[in-house]
Amino acid sequence: MTNHLSGNNGNKMANGVALGMAAGAILGSVIGVVSREFALWLAVGIGCGIAVGAGIGAMLDRNEESGHGTD
Repeated sequence: MTNHLSGNNGNKMANGVALGMAAGAILGSVIGVVSREFALWLAVGIGCGIAVGAGIGAMLDRNEESGHGTD
């Protein structure tokens, strides 16, 4: 049975979205607590994090498929 979470066989788009969402949630929470608008900034942070993570994941997937990866 193959473990798809180890090694370089994972989907870079999914990894980028997940990491972007987590980073956006953290950043949005911090800004929300400071500005006392938690719900607004949490949503904005998660949305921006997903968008940026998807962009980075797509770029990494495209580089891997075209053979320009770091392998």
